[in-house]
Amino acid sequence: MLLEFMHSLQAISLPGMNSLFSWKSEECCLWRGVYCNNFTGYVEMLDFNDQPLVVAGTISPSLLKLHHLTSLNFNSNDFNGSPIPEFFGSLKKLKLLDLSNANFRGPIPSLLGNLSMLETLRLGGNDGVFNVGKLEWLSHLSRLKEVDLSSTNLSNANDWCQVISHLPLLQKLNLIDCDLPSISSSSLSLVNSSTSLTYLDLSDNNLPSSAIYPWLFNVSSNLVSLDLSSNHLKGPIPDAFGK
Repeated sequence: MLLEFMHSLQAISLPGMNSLFSWKSEECCLWRGVYCNNFTGYVEMLDFNDQPLVVAGTISPSLLKLHHLTSLNFNSNDFNGSPIPEFFGSLKKLKLLDLSNANFRGPIPSLLGNLSMLETLRLGGNDGVFNVGKLEWLSHLSRLKEVDLSSTNLSNANDWCQVISHLPLLQKLNLIDCDLPSISSSSLSLVNSSTSLTYLDLSDNNLPSSAIYPWLFNVSSNLVSLDLSSNHLKGPIPDAFGK
């Protein structure tokens, strides 16, 4: 089944590297990017980031046969504008899904909301990816600690602030250049204050001060890093930043 998945991909060795040689071995746990449990031999991780090869082609649904897969990382590969496969939403044991900077396009499958074990979700850096309607699907992922949706079009996700504030374990949030809609005053009453969020980047969203400040000073009491650059902020710096 792993062989079927690999055959669906196109792997290109970087100049001077013979990284595809390992994929010819009969022992799949020795293949580059494949990580198995030392005791059971089950494939638990597929990580094609920071490898001396670029993965492209089609991602086969045979991936679903890897019943023990907890980590899937296609960061910095090239899928030539293909959509994010909907069947990713059936990989129920995933704790990490990283599809950032991999040249995906099209809508984010709402079925990703079925990944109830997910702790890290990175879809950033895919300029043609967008969310259809609201972000309600994200609210089902209550174990999330890190979310990166940078450069994803979220212009219709007018519930983004409520969804984010109801993720109890979220520590790191990257929403750079997402065309975020302004936060309405009525939605502020639905926002919970978080103690877990420590890293927040909302830069390049053209958000006005009136929309962002009331939410910001309620969303977390433990921020360590905050980036609001390239928004439409006006007027004096609020005293609340001192807190």
